[in-house]
Amino acid sequence: MFKNILLLLDGTIDEGKISPFLNKLAGTNLAVVYAVNSEWTGILGDEWISSPWTRDGFIKYMSEKQLQEARGILDSIEQKAEILNIHLKTVIKAGDLKSIIHSLCSTANEYDAVIIAADISKNKAAQISKILPYPVFMGPL
Repeated sequence: MFKNILLLLDGTIDEGKISPFLNKLAGTNLAVVYAVNSEWTGILGDEWISSPWTRDGFIKYMSEKQLQEARGILDSIEQKAEILNIHLKTVIKAGDLKSIIHSLCSTANEYDAVIIAADISKNKAAQISKILPYPVFMGPL
């Protein structure tokens, strides 16, 4: 049984699946990292945005919406964790999942297992599992 678990989420998670999944983790120490992907800001076409001001406003609006969504999901996790006696830490990080995992490798010895509940390719999954020195579980919750 794993006692110290790192759960990585991104915007692809169905919030309704998180609560039943947390039931399986009762009594554990859980760190939840929500990855807010900000890569899209560099690929926006400006043909539909009339000015740099409009573009900046749109990027700010979308970033705020992503953070609001992440905070909502983490708040629901915190409520459920309190009921289930799950010792919880939550963090929101910006960037792609692979770079976030790289940044977490310095604390790798804190965890017994990592659960990546994100929509990632098989190639990226293989790269991630090579980075981490403990069991990695990937796929939908």
